[in-house]
Amino acid sequence: MNQDNIVIRGLRQNNLKNVSLDIPKGKIVVFTGVSGIGKILDLDIEWAIDLDKSWNESMLGLPAFGVGNYYWKQYTGSGLFDLDKKYRDYTPEEQNLLLFGSREPGGPRAHKRVEGIKTQFQRLCPMKGPEEQNDYTLRKLNQFMEEKPCPVCRGRRLNDKSLSCKVAG
Repeated sequence: MNQDNIVIRGLRQNNLKNVSLDIPKGKIVVFTGVSGIGKILDLDIEWAIDLDKSWNESMLGLPAFGVGNYYWKQYTGSGLFDLDKKYRDYTPEEQNLLLFGSREPGGPRAHKRVEGIKTQFQRLCPMKGPEEQNDYTLRKLNQFMEEKPCPVCRGRRLNDKSLSCKVAG
């Protein structure tokens, strides 16, 4: 084994599949790739919400959120939701609590058990490729996701200050 390298063999994590590398020690090494470079996932989760149902009537058409299932218990046990109120009657604040886990998009989390279904699935879905997802809910959601350039960096993954730098001229 070469002591001048960091050796990685058969790495399988997130989107990596059987990656093997010899990375030279004491050098600056940059890794780039197509996944996660200046992109966001746009997830239209609201297709899964039945406007005329409540929590107690399985308003979310996702198996993990069915009455009595794990996420149903997490969300309904938070005390943030009226379990008999139809989604159609939710206030904008209640909709935000369900979708984002906060009273307004991007705001602080309202309860430690409620991440928000949109936030949660945007975090979970990219962690595995569709072929690696055993969970029926995640596979179902991938049908409704669209990868888009990040609106902040426009796909360049750098801020404006970084983009304004010039090397040798």
